[in-house]
Order: sequence, then structure tokens, then C-alpha cells
Amino acid sequence: MVIFVTGTDTDCGKTFVSSLLLKAFLVLGIDASYQKWVSTGNRDYSEDAHFVYEMAGITPPPMAGSLETPYCFSLPASPHLAGEQEGKSVDTRHLEECTRTLGERHELVIVEGVGGLLVPLTRETLLIDLVAQMSLPTIVVARAGLGTINHTLLTIEALERKGIEIRGLIINEDRPANPLIAQDNQAIIEKFTGISPLCRIPHQSHIDNSLIDELKEAAKALYAHH
Repeated sequence: MVIFVTGTDTDCGKTFVSSLLLKAFLVLGIDASYQKWVSTGNRDYSEDAHFVYEMAGITPPPMAGSLETPYCFSLPASPHLAGEQEGKSVDTRHLEECTRTLGERHELVIVEGVGGLLVPLTRETLLIDLVAQMSLPTIVVARAGLGTINHTLLTIEALERKGIEIRGLIINEDRPANPLIAQDNQAIIEKFTGISPLCRIPHQSHIDNSLIDELKEAAKALYAHH
């Protein structure tokens, strides 16, 4: 089973959510793994993957070129540009092969995207194109606060247009949000999409067992489709 995790935009918390989901699956006794197709900003390893593995208590973390982190580029930019600066390009067939291999080795694989869905992997292929080609069920991570309605509705519309299954929506309070705004944002998103969030992750400075317990319920719901 492979689940793709996308965000409504950059830095909305999809790495944080991926780490919580991975830990929740592991706590449930599910042999789960994590993959980051492309990382930028560090050519030696994926900082996102290191964060996820540390949060999940898995050692050692993967290095650049591994199945878990196939591509790592130095320039903190879109994958197509970051790769070009090193004379390289992302081979989407290689990404498919890496994901397929991980899927054969593990019961479940969480694949985290890069930025939003319409980020170019190459000058010919957008991230969403590969997700659609691989028919990956997708989780959308959205912010709780101001600005999230537009980003979330556009993301869901793009997924639906491509025929990609939306497995769930997780709202992440990446920073303290006005409760009135956050509650209304969720209500509007549900009204126009018909999607009720799997959970809402409250803003907090540390991770405790109550947060993992909440994600366990979301993980159970996701795994029920297995």
C-alpha cells in the first residue's frame, strides 16, 4: 500500500504530518516506511527524511540516492531547477521503480511530495502528473488559519480533475490560529468539497502521546482502505 502526502503549498506541515502518520502506523504494528522523492537545499541527505526518521525513532536515516531519498539537490528551489544547477534531472521512471521496490519490502509506504501539487519535477512533468500516472491515493495537508480556503479548494480541485483518489484531509495548525477563523475555514472547506478532515492537529511546542493517539485514529481509517 502506498499513500501520497501532499501539501496545499510549501511549509504547510506535510513533513510533520508524515512523521506523525509514520509513527502512528508503527505503533499500530504496521510495517510502514517513508519516502521523499526529491529534496532540495542539501545534496548529501534529505533534511525532511532525517526529521521523519528521528521522530519515528528509526535509525540510521537514509542518505541521498537511497530508495527512500532518490534525489537530493543543493539549491533550495523547485526540483527541475535545483537539478539543472548540478547538471542532473529527475528521472520519473526511477522514482516509480524506487517506490515499487519499497512497496514490495513494506506493508505501507508514505510518499511525501515537494511543495504543492503543481511543482515541476522536470520541465515536462509536474508532480501531480506522476501521482496520477502511478494512481496514488493522496492525503492533503492544509493549514488551519487565514488563507487556507483558497489553497485547499484549488488543491482538491486539481486532484479531482486528474482523477486522483483523495484518501483524506488533515488540517495542521502550523502556527497559533484564531479559533473563529480556523473553525469557519474547516466548515467552508467541508461545504464546498464534501470532505470531512480525518483530524486537526493543534499547534503545540512538543509532541505528546495524546497527539499520537489522535493520529492513530486517522491511521486506522487510512489503513481500512487497504
